[in-house]
Amino acid sequence: MSNLWQIGAGNSGRRYNDLFLKHDVMLVGPGQFGPFDQDDSKYAEAQEVKNLRKSDFDLIRRFYSQVKKGDRVIARAGHKAVALGIVADDQAEWDQRFDDVYGWDVSHRRRVRWQKFESELASLQKSTGLFSSQKQISTLTRCDRPEVEHLFEKIPDRDLKELPKFPSDVLDAIELGKLLYDRGMAFDVAESLGSTLVKINQLIQWYHSGQNECGRPTEHEVVPYLVLPLLQGLGWSQQLVGVEWQKIDAAIFRRMPSNNENCCLVIEAKGLWDGLQNAREQAIRYVKERGLVNCNKALVTNGVQYYLYIKEEKDWPSKPTYYFNISKLRKSHNLFSDNAKGKSAIDGLLELTPSYLVGP
Repeated sequence: MSNLWQIGAGNSGRRYNDLFLKHDVMLVGPGQFGPFDQDDSKYAEAQEVKNLRKSDFDLIRRFYSQVKKGDRVIARAGHKAVALGIVADDQAEWDQRFDDVYGWDVSHRRRVRWQKFESELASLQKSTGLFSSQKQISTLTRCDRPEVEHLFEKIPDRDLKELPKFPSDVLDAIELGKLLYDRGMAFDVAESLGSTLVKINQLIQWYHSGQNECGRPTEHEVVPYLVLPLLQGLGWSQQLVGVEWQKIDAAIFRRMPSNNENCCLVIEAKGLWDGLQNAREQAIRYVKERGLVNCNKALVTNGVQYYLYIKEEKDWPSKPTYYFNISKLRKSHNLFSDNAKGKSAIDGLLELTPSYLVGP
């Protein structure tokens, strides 16, 4: 009998089980240290200097050395099973197409023929998730779930689904400035923004380093240290950016006075380590409950990843209209491949400038 595994597809606020099913993959990370070779010391060295947790090192090693072709897998979102699959490749690979999945680098990939079994899994999990008895579940472990064993025989031996296209290269400050300038941004603003982004990323790297062991940044640090500098770099004056205005983390006004009528953007900020998928509703609720009749844009961010939602006629989109990652700005991103707008960090940044938000 082949091994049976369970694998988590993200966490609350950062679920990517939809990518598993869309592209017949399962993913683990972190992958920023490059390809994983059991004879390669990069990941071991990262663990030694505390840039990589031992649990993550063990996870990646298990993913490469213990998972085999033909093994069965349960994809899990929280405590619930969302799909069943059979491993279809001979070996795991490092794949940069997945180096920015809702802000996580999960570049270690296996191919899996997934089947949703929606009705069957829903029936099995009417009252409780398949893994609800386990308070804390590791990302990838062997498991024993006899109640789903019979379903694996029903998975067809079909062609694997297509992998996404590779994203474009990460832009440096000079490349970014040129692209923004070509789109009409003033030279001094583009140059200033590039310098601002360098400083923001230096701080982000410090937050992520082992030097920071004091519980920082708090959610309240994200706005003044990461978000406001970006807005100022994009050309916004301090007079037009309200912080904790009507209990909204930040709000932008097209003109004075700072009232409901002039508010054109609300910003909901989360902690640096938080996922953002659950923040959309709160940002949009502020627009509705505060009666911000001329506000058609809502931004949610943890200071690194930015999701911008733009109202379409009477409805707000379920997925971000634009997405960008301050640490990995790209001309083209594959995460929202079904949304042409969402692919470009250039477009997303321009949408946050005064000329785009205020209009002519």
